[in-house]
Amino acid sequence: MKKNRIIGWKLCPAAARFMVRPFALKPWLELGVRHNIPFFIDTAHGTSLDAVADLLEAYPELTVVLTDANVWPNDRNLRPFVAEFPNVYLDLSYCITAGGLESFVKEYGASRLLYGSRFPYSYFGANMMMIKHADIDEEDKVSIAGGNMKRIIEVMNL
Repeated sequence: MKKNRIIGWKLCPAAARFMVRPFALKPWLELGVRHNIPFFIDTAHGTSLDAVADLLEAYPELTVVLTDANVWPNDRNLRPFVAEFPNVYLDLSYCITAGGLESFVKEYGASRLLYGSRFPYSYFGANMMMIKHADIDEEDKVSIAGGNMKRIIEVMNL
């Protein structure tokens, strides 16, 4: 993975036709925990938030970058994952809640947010503009825009 610059695994059960259950993914989940390999999970690709909850309850140390395709208001669905599981990060791809970025940073800090664009389905500049114009510290903006992802990649032990 390191040689080929692979930084994580994307969970796409709809395309690959597999169950998102802890027993079905056990070898992958155990490797993910052991080596701090992030799982990128977007609910638009066939994984429900209920299934994500099951995975995290079985493997609470798993690193997950979570994107919820529920357009509005996904904030109330995602914050409990951040509150409960220390290695869950939110991808801002679908973040459209007015003041949501500022509120999240105030409550949880910026370290759990990651810039996400939904490219090629969306224009990648829109979410960067949201970060740039958010009423948060410049240091937090830098972290969200790329620093947090860099930190996640650096702790992978491959």
